[in-house]
Amino acid sequence: MSKLWVFSDSYGFLPADRYHEWKDKHWYRLLSDKLGCTEDFKSIAHNGCANEWVSFQIEKNFDDIDENDYVVVVATDKNRE
Repeated sequence: MSKLWVFSDSYGFLPADRYHEWKDKHWYRLLSDKLGCTEDFKSIAHNGCANEWVSFQIEKNFDDIDENDYVVVVATDKNRE
């Protein structure tokens, strides 16, 4: 089964305390449903992060990403450090 990976700044972040409120409205949850990845998706996101952080997270998780998985990368502002 394919997994959806989201690497992002706050645009991909869903706070745990609002999970139930937003779980059926947040864009990556809706995308995971459309792709059939409802049980197997991973959002690796951080509020206020730089593109370097996003890049580091991709590199850190690279070996766990399968060739059949879906990967979404959301770039943040180029001036954010």
